[in-house]
Amino acid sequence: MSEHYFAADPHSVEKRQPVDVSVWGHELRLQSASGVFSAGRLDPGTAVLFRETEPPTRPGRYLDLGCGYGVIACALASAVPEAEVWAVDVNERALALCRTNADDLGVGGSGACSYAWGGARRRGVRRDLVEPADPDRQGRSACSAADPAAPAVC
Repeated sequence: MSEHYFAADPHSVEKRQPVDVSVWGHELRLQSASGVFSAGRLDPGTAVLFRETEPPTRPGRYLDLGCGYGVIACALASAVPEAEVWAVDVNERALALCRTNADDLGVGGSGACSYAWGGARRRGVRRDLVEPADPDRQGRSACSAADPAAPAVC
């Protein structure tokens, strides 16, 4: 039986693949891997998101729900270095890649990127923007549970 990218602890052999993307004027060199959403590429939906939106311009708390290897979280942290970016995923390999990518880009320290396991529920924390990577799978219910004042790409 093959694993899906939303397995909490992928058992497949981790094969890393570089992904180079240009997002909101920032060149990002990221590492992806097997067992993680959109390994080896920028998925078409995220490409449309970046192409059709302007980057945020003010500091705040931003949530990348279903972060995968961290392309949205890293783009947000690169665009607004003062922001607090939360990258959340059920996949431990994805979270490790996201941490590595944020650190390699110099946006993982000093509170620029924080991480939480996807099963953890945090209450009372207001998010200024919610950007789920896959709204049809996990984003819509999370967006409806987010702060009503937070704009969401859902």
